[in-house]
Amino acid sequence: MGSQTLQILRQGVWAALSGGWYYDPHQATFVNALHLYLWLFLLGLPFTLYMGFPYFSDDRRSESAAASTSRPRAPSPFSGK
Repeated sequence: MGSQTLQILRQGVWAALSGGWYYDPHQATFVNALHLYLWLFLLGLPFTLYMGFPYFSDDRRSESAAASTSRPRAPSPFSGK
């Protein structure tokens, strides 16, 4: 009974708190390490994309939409006119 409770805590509660990752003693060390690093990569991917491509953030889209609708655009100095 105690080992079943421990297994539920490790696989259920810990996995829920950590986003799905838990250490499985029945798997090889390589497989557990691979799952851990894959989980860390997928955890950090959205933030990395947000920092690498700030144009797609909500703030820039709302600013550019507000700027284009609130006042007329000035002519570009590169247009040659």
